Amino acid sequence: MKRILSFVTVLCLLAAFCVSAFAEEVVLKELDETYNVVIISDEKFNIEVIESEHEDVDCWIIDDGVHAPVNLAIAPSEIVGGVSLSDYSEEEQMMLAEMAGAMFENPEIHLDTTPSGNLYIHICSNEQSDIDSIFTIYKGYFVELLQHKDDFSQLSDEDRAYCLSILHAIEFVEKAA
Repeated sequence: MKRILSFVTVLCLLAAFCVSAFAEEVVLKELDETYNVVIISDEKFNIEVIESEHEDVDCWIIDDGVHAPVNLAIAPSEIVGGVSLSDYSEEEQMMLAEMAGAMFENPEIHLDTTPSGNLYIHICSNEQSDIDSIFTIYKGYFVELLQHKDDFSQLSDEDRAYCLSILHAIEFVEKAA
């Protein structure tokens, strides 16, 4: 029995190594001397930098050619300092969610957590022009993913899963000293 468990453990470790060996890390932004914002994924997609009207906001379009593209924006916040969304009380989190949802008529709002433990707010527009917004605050930075089709038609479950896969692939990684 111990041999079987050892063998299964070795197989699991090898599988994890193989997955990580094929994952690509793309540095999106150097935040400061301490952190980079990266996407770590084994999915194939194009990342295009887009101009922002605000100099402190960085924006990208992430597109795999199959699903509705995802607009990603990252901006520092003078309001929240170095805190993350999970540092807020549940009441404060809901207040932020309701403020963000106010942009839409009759939105669906969900709070959820990424596999790496980051809390985020997911807002579905529930309108004829279908737009989904996911945002979080992490270490004093606003991170927002906005997804819609060019014609604003209904997003599919696969589109939404793609957007979440992008969110889950974004990491704030400490720079090596």
